[in-house]
Amino acid sequence: MKRILISETPNLIGQKVKLSGWVSVRRDHGKLIFIDLRDRSGIIQMVVIPDKVEAHQISKEVRSEYVITVEGLVKERPGGQEKNENPLGRVELEVEKMEIISRVEGELPFDVSKKDLDVNLNTLLDNRNLSLRNKKVNDIFKVYSQILKSYGEVMRERGFLEIKSPKILSAATEGGANFFKIKYFKREAYLAQSPQFYKQAGVGAFERVFEIGTVFRAEPHFTTRHVNEYTGLDAEMGFIENFSEIMDELELVMKRIIKDVKEKCAKELAEYESEIS
Repeated sequence: MKRILISETPNLIGQKVKLSGWVSVRRDHGKLIFIDLRDRSGIIQMVVIPDKVEAHQISKEVRSEYVITVEGLVKERPGGQEKNENPLGRVELEVEKMEIISRVEGELPFDVSKKDLDVNLNTLLDNRNLSLRNKKVNDIFKVYSQILKSYGEVMRERGFLEIKSPKILSAATEGGANFFKIKYFKREAYLAQSPQFYKQAGVGAFERVFEIGTVFRAEPHFTTRHVNEYTGLDAEMGFIENFSEIMDELELVMKRIIKDVKEKCAKELAEYESEIS
């Protein structure tokens, strides 16, 4: 049986399916065991009954953040247990088979299922594989991904060609920022501070170019708002009459990004109680 996403289950009531994902929580109610299973598309409640002896026995071992694969029957939730605000809240999976793919060794450093991870930055980053599973942390990357996607789409629509410039350079390319020196085999090299020279070279051949790439700035700082490594959204265009043409392009690009994020990341923005007007 081919694995499907959890988000597909509301359209498959009465059918047997195969799901894989992470265990959010396990709840024991007498002989019944309930498990909330999470994948990249959503969360579904599963129920394991004693009649399914092997699956029931395995489910007793399962705990938060175990990775499992299950097969079972998609059913409508019993009356009074539905959560109609979410399509997945109207269905559940009656588990027939269960396999543990990966176990959790020892105690987790924090509860991934909490709305807010009240932990210090070192703990957050030292356990990045876990913190990324938290919904609010996860949502940041979804919005970030949408911004990059929208930027690339609108730039191509406007006739810009995407380029990828080198990030290890034999000489510093910009005088306006400090640079990181690195050892490049037996030579000294530098991490790129900007794709500016490469954009300018590209304009001489393609007229319009853009890049989505990493920028490095060796600048000491004392706030979390200042970073030494970030993703730059760069563009260069030729044959312009005045700066207003650049401003018009920039306005168009920003409107498109904001529109897409507002429409396609509504759930992620709501998690942060944020609005884009």
